This record gives sequence, C-alpha cells and structure tokens, in this order.
Amino acid sequence: MIVIPNAIINKEKVTNYDLDEKKICQWIEIGISYDSDIDLAKHIMREECEAHPTILDNRSYKDINNGVPLVLVRVINLGDSSVTIRAWAWALNYTSAFVMKCELNESIKKRFDKEGIEIPFPHRTLVFKKNQLNQLTKGDMSI
Repeated sequence: MIVIPNAIINKEKVTNYDLDEKKICQWIEIGISYDSDIDLAKHIMREECEAHPTILDNRSYKDINNGVPLVLVRVINLGDSSVTIRAWAWALNYTSAFVMKCELNESIKKRFDKEGIEIPFPHRTLVFKKNQLNQLTKGDMSI
C-alpha cells in the first residue's frame, strides 16, 4: 500500500503499475487455548488451507525448490486468553479470498472440534477491595 497526499495527486500524474494485479493474501487467524497442541493446530490450518479449491500457489520456483510450504502458518501472538495462529493463504482476487476465508473458518473450526483443539472464551479475574466487598454483602449492587 502506498499513501500519496492529495496535494501531490492534484499536481502530478500518477501511474499505477499494479492495476492489473488482483491476487490477494488472505489471513486466517484463530486463537487456541494455551492447553491445546500448537503443532497440531498449525498442521490442521495448513491442511485445510491447502485443500481449499481456490487456493493460489504464489510461491516462486526458488521457494518451491527450497521447500517453502504453500501456506505459511505461524504463531503471531500470545494473548491474555489465547495463542493466536495465522495462516497466509493466497487467492486470485478479493471476492474469492473473502469466500475462501469464510469457508476456511468453518472447516478449521470443525477440524479443531474433531481433533480436540479448543478455541477459548476470555477469562477474567475480578478483585474486590475490602470496602467494596462489604457493600456487596449489605445488598448495595451499585459497584
């Protein structure tokens, strides 16, 4: 993405050399529980993405010869309630990428359920100060 200020666009001729380039990299991100098997979750995400009928192989010949997988899958965040895993899947255009993402979210969720990979709910711990606890026990629920 290139950001060009309006002042420059108004004064200059802008040539978009990528206008014909329609392919798009779609992120598939899913959070799993800290108790779940990260390697299995990554394997499932890669398999589901690679099996999708509209996946596009965007690798170079060098990438293929070096064994770079069709779909890269990485842990990208260790959050409060989950480990976020992202798969990078390529599609021919925005429309097919959107449909692919929707279908992959569903197929990955079903595989996770089948294979015992948990997608957790956020957990919160509430800490009450002593005076707030006394108010709660007296029936004052305004806290």
